[in-house]
This record gives sequence, structure tokens and C-alpha cells, in this order.
Amino acid sequence: MSTVGTGGDEDSVGGDEKSGDKDKSDVNAPVTDSYRSLTKREEDDIRQFLDELDEESTLLNAAQLTERLQEQLAHIEGTNVHSIMSSESQVLSLMTTLDSAIERAELLEKQLNIYYSFLEEVEDAMSTLRDHDQLIQTTVDNRANLLNVLEKLVDRLDVDPKYFHVLMKGDLSTSDGIARCIEAAGYLDRLLNSEFKEGEEHLQAVDERMQELRNLRDSFATKLSGFVNDAMLRYASQLGFVVNTGISMPSSDTMSTISNNQSGVGGGGGGSRKTSMMITSSFRVASDLYAVQRTDLLQLTPLVGNWLQANRKDLYIGIKRMYIEKSQNFFKRQIQEVLKCTQDSVANLVRPGKSKEIQRLENMPSDVGSVMSLHNLDSNLLTQVESIFDSCFDKILTLIRTEQAFLNQFFGFHLNASQIEKSHNTVMYKNYKGDELSTLFDCMVHLFDSVEQDVLNLITHCEQLQSILIMPLLITISRITENEITLTSSSSSLSSPSQQTTTTNLDNSNSSNGIGNTSQLRLESQDSDKIPMTYIANFLSRLTIETKRAFNRLVERLIISFKTSKPCKKVRCGVLSMVRTYIEFAECSMTVFSKSSRLVDLERAHRELVRCLMTEIDRVASRSVKTPGEVVQLENYHRLCDILRRLKMSSLDDYRQDAKNRYTLALQEYTKTCMGRPLEKLASFFENVQSALDAGVRSEVVSYQFAFSKQELRKVIKEYPGKEVKHGLESLCKKVEKHLSDEENLFPVVWRSIQTEFITQCLRFSNLIQQCYPDSGIQLEFTITDLQNYFTEIACSR
Repeated sequence: MSTVGTGGDEDSVGGDEKSGDKDKSDVNAPVTDSYRSLTKREEDDIRQFLDELDEESTLLNAAQLTERLQEQLAHIEGTNVHSIMSSESQVLSLMTTLDSAIERAELLEKQLNIYYSFLEEVEDAMSTLRDHDQLIQTTVDNRANLLNVLEKLVDRLDVDPKYFHVLMKGDLSTSDGIARCIEAAGYLDRLLNSEFKEGEEHLQAVDERMQELRNLRDSFATKLSGFVNDAMLRYASQLGFVVNTGISMPSSDTMSTISNNQSGVGGGGGGSRKTSMMITSSFRVASDLYAVQRTDLLQLTPLVGNWLQANRKDLYIGIKRMYIEKSQNFFKRQIQEVLKCTQDSVANLVRPGKSKEIQRLENMPSDVGSVMSLHNLDSNLLTQVESIFDSCFDKILTLIRTEQAFLNQFFGFHLNASQIEKSHNTVMYKNYKGDELSTLFDCMVHLFDSVEQDVLNLITHCEQLQSILIMPLLITISRITENEITLTSSSSSLSSPSQQTTTTNLDNSNSSNGIGNTSQLRLESQDSDKIPMTYIANFLSRLTIETKRAFNRLVERLIISFKTSKPCKKVRCGVLSMVRTYIEFAECSMTVFSKSSRLVDLERAHRELVRCLMTEIDRVASRSVKTPGEVVQLENYHRLCDILRRLKMSSLDDYRQDAKNRYTLALQEYTKTCMGRPLEKLASFFENVQSALDAGVRSEVVSYQFAFSKQELRKVIKEYPGKEVKHGLESLCKKVEKHLSDEENLFPVVWRSIQTEFITQCLRFSNLIQQCYPDSGIQLEFTITDLQNYFTEIACSR
């Protein structure tokens, strides 16, 4: 045991020495490549060896230890050699055993090959049996699948007798019958639009069944189309009878009056005035009947707007054409009735002889009235006229909106194109023509083709009746247009695909507006991309353009009247007729445009009118014969400044300042012209003195010249005593009074200007006396205080 252990130790040590030698031979090799951890046995041998060293205290140096290890290694190697030599017979026995095993394995391999050949034959037989079994199972499965497909195909294409009976003999005149027809049509639609697997559509039985279903569809579509067309003809006949015969509801009154009490605004036309727009009872009856008829037709919406549009486009288009053709006359008559009532109501308001104010204004100069009868209207009347226009367009637009909403729902314009064309069985028939009514806008254009011209006739009528009526008409149409555009924009921004089941009232009005109760009509599935109020917005925009043109013509006529205005032949010209015309135009515009956002048009008109007016005021002033031109400018620019200040338009600031400057200049010019050369000899004397001073003559030398001597000065001063000066001022006052008109009350202004100029001149005289004649004791016969008293006394004596 000790020998084996020692041998193990020596072997281990020898191994370590060999490893050490290897490490020495391969110095550059990485440490990780030469390192090998000790096995458990090696570790135990080393520990045993070290323990033995502790027991043998004689082995205390390396040389002795090395020698001892070498001896043990040599002993172990010898022992190993003897062991190998003694095991040679055992090796030979092992080799013999291996050869026998190899021969046995070869025999087994041959036997396995024989068995494998047998198994191959069995495998082929089993594979054949398995394929045959799979074929049988596939056949069974195919037959089962075929039976299942045929059963489903029959179920999909077989018409329920209940629905077949409804489609063939269904009643469309009752609500229950319509509901059953809608259900049956939906059922038929599902059959026709059934999804077929590839190849099924080529089966003869399927093709024959689909043809039978299409025939059933066409039969029901023809029946539905005939019923709807008959209903439309009947409804159109009823409406035509009501409109043409003027039938009215049981009532003692034959007229319905929509009144709006408005208080007058000052002047002779003040007091309470009643704005009435007369609407015939037949209009209201026709409107109520229209609402009832549309409610009845809306019950057919799922059949016409949805089903028929998707399945029989030709019949659907025929219904649209029939509806448009038969309904045009009704809407034309209704709108013409509203417009006629509007014209009559406006004519009753502006007809002469309605008030003392109008009677007074009728006596105004004819040269203004011939151009534009502004004097027949005051601001109160314009307000009432505007309310009439509001009522008129409210009725017209309510009628149009109601019809637009009905068309949109009944004919399914709100549906997406994918929804309309989803049916695979839609057929284009030989008699199918292009749909000129493919959009809601197209239908509205054809249905209300005469409305625009009728409203344009209203504009022309108002323009001929009173040109100033264009202003409230423009404001009304512009306001309605802006509201419509805002409503359309907000509706488009709020609409979304998730809101397509939202319902909207078609008519928010009640029976008092003459359209009847249409609250039962509802609009479904509104899509902002498909149903913007484009027709109404387009219609109102065109009306706005035409009304603006009429307003421009009004401005042009005013400008022409200004340019053709003639100078006044009176001594007191006063305010020119063209200035009066502009002032009344401006006052009317302030009333009408006070709450309007269309100030751009008004400001442009005022700029053109004021620019022309100032030019023509100067022209008339320059040609004035009896009245000084400065007075004409003074009084008219004074009035013009006043109205421009009251207009409070920032765009007119430059014109207002220009008018003020012209007024100031005219006042200065008239003051100088009117005064002439007061105290003429005295003024001439001091002008010569001033000229001498300007020529370089010293002030103390002036009095020594003969022409400017003190004696000459005293002589001139004596000619103008205070009494004489006061008398001259009184004559000047009478002259001014003769020129100025009473209505402008500009005498105090002119008189104050004359006073200032006169006193300034006298002060200049006094200063020259002090400068050139000092210590002479010479002074004017009157003082500045005397002059102020003279002017005050004369002004108070008027």
C-alpha cells in the first residue's frame, strides 16, 4: 500500500516535473493553456506525501527530497514494466475474443438484412392499405361537404313564402304594409347579394335561381316605382288644386297677417307703426298639405332612397325626374306668393301720403327726388322694411331647407357611394340614361330653377320703387348668407362618420311662419362631406352679388346727381340739395348698417360719394352768382363735417379732416372777402408806413416824411370816429345776414371770425403808432374795448 502510494506520489511529482519542463520549453504560451487542476486522487497523494515528510524529520532539504523522489520514480517504472510483460497472455486472449465477437456480429447483420427485406414487403402492403383507407375517408368527407354546401346554397337561394307573397302582393298604402315590404326587400337583397364560393355561380341551378330572384326584384321594383309615381302625381294634383283655387281653411278671415309692431323713431313719422306681411291662407294650407305629403313619402325612404337606388338605378332616376317635374310648379307658386306679399307690404309702407313727415318731405326740390326718392323714407320705415325682408327670406329659405332635407333623406343622397353600389346584381338597363340629377345640388337647381330670377325681380322692383330700399335688402341677404355659411362650416366640422345615425329636424319653424308643421320630417345619417348646404349658400351668394350691384348702381346714380347739380339761384343758397341727399343717405345707412358686418361696402360707397361731393361743392360754389362761393363752401362743408363726424368711420378720417380744412379755409376767405378793407384810408396809410419800414426806413424817421407826418395821421384818424366804425359794422352785419342761411346758424361763427380779424387789424394800427409816433399822444378814436362792445351789441340786437 505504501509502495503504491509512493508510486502515485512519485508519478504525480514526475508529472509536475514534466509539466514544469513543458512550461520551461514554452515560455510564451498563455498561462490558461498550461494550467490543469489536480484531480481528487492526485490531491490526496500529494497530501499523503506531505504528511510523510512531516513524520521524517531527516528530510529537511530539497536535495535529499529530490534524490528520494527519483529513487521512487525509478522503482515505479520498473514495477510497471514487469506488470506489462506479465499481462501479454491476457492481451492475446482479449484479441481472440474480439475476433469471435466480430464474426458473430456479421452473422447477426445478415439475419437482420433478411428480416428487413420481409419488413419492406409488409410496409408496402400497409402503405397500400393506408392510401386506400384515406381515399375512402376523403370520399366520405367530400360527400358530406357537398351535401352541406348544397344545403346552405339551397337555404341561401330559397325564398321564404311569406316574403315572396309580400313582394308580389304587398300593400304599400299602409304603414304596416310598408314595414313588411321593407323587411321583404331587405330579405331579397340579402339573397341577391349572397357570397358564393368560387365556381358556385357557374352552376346551372344557381344561375336559374338567381335569375328568378332578379325577376322577383324587378317585379317588386316596378310595382314600387309605379306606386311612388302615382302618389307623386296625386300629391302634385292636390297641391296644384289648393294653390290654383286659393282654397282656405275654415275661417272668417281670408288673409293671415304676420305682424310686427315697431315704435317710430322721432320726427313727423313717429308713433306706433305696424309692419305687416300678408300671407294668403291658401299658402298656409298648401304648406301644411306639403308637410303631410312629405311625411307620408318618407315612410318609403328605405325602399326608394336605399333599396331601389341600389337595385334599379333606372327606376330610381325616373322617380327623381317625376318628382322634380311635378313639384316645380308648387314651389314656384309658393315662392312667388311670398315675394308678391313682400312687394305689396313694402309698397304699402313707402307709398306717399303715409305720414306728415313724408308729406313735408315730398315738397323738397324735384331735382333730388328725380334721381332717388330718399325723402319718402325715414329710418323707422327702413327698419320696418328690413323686418319685412327678413320675414320674406325666412319663409323662402325655410321652404328650401325643408325640401332639401326631404330630398336628401328620401332619395338617399346622404349614403356613401360604396353603400349605393354595394349590390353585385345592379343592372344597367337599355333605357338607362345618364343621371343629370345625381347630386342633391343638381336636384335643388332643377327644382328651384326660377327662384333666383323671381328674387332678382324683387330686387329690381325695390330698386324701381325706392332705390334706398336696396340697403336694407343688401343687409338682410348678407346677414342670412353669413349665417348660412357659418352654419354650414360648423356642421361640417362637427360631423364625423361615427355620427351618421344622428337625426336632425328638417324644420324648426312652427305654423305661424306659413310653412306648416314639418317637425315630423327628420333627416338621418347626415354626412358633412355629402350634405353641405351648398345650394342655399350658392343661391344666397349670387343674390348678395346682385344686391351689391344694385347698391353700386344706387351709388353711381347719386354720383351722377351730384355731378349734374346746378348752382342755386337764391340769394341765400344754404345747404345744397346734393348735400341734403348725401346726408339722408348717410343717416339711412347708419340706421340700416348699424348692426351689420358689411361695413366694407358702405365705407367704399361713402368714400366715393364724399370725394365726389367735395369736388362738386367747389364746382357749384365757383359758379354761384347771388351767393358768394365762400358762403356756399362754408355752409355745405359745415354740414358735411357734421355728418362725417356722426358716421364714426375710421376710413373717412382723411375726408373728415379735409372737409374741416376746407371749411376753415372758406371761413377765412369769406371773412376777408366780407370785410373787404374796413377803415380803408387808415388801412392804406399804415400799409404805406409798413412798406417804408420794410424798405429800411427807421421808425423814428418815418414821422418826418411828408406823406407819413403826424398831421396826415391825425387827419386820417379823425375820419373814423367810434360812431362811424359802429355804423360800418352794422352794415357789415346786414351783409353777412343776407348771405348766410338760417338753418345752419353760422352767423355767430362768422361774426366772431370778423371780430377777431377786425380787432387784430386795429391792434396792428396801434402798434405802428407806438412804434413810429412815440410820445405824440396820437391814438385811434376808439379803443379795443369799444370795438368788442360794438360787436357784442350788434350781435345781441339781431
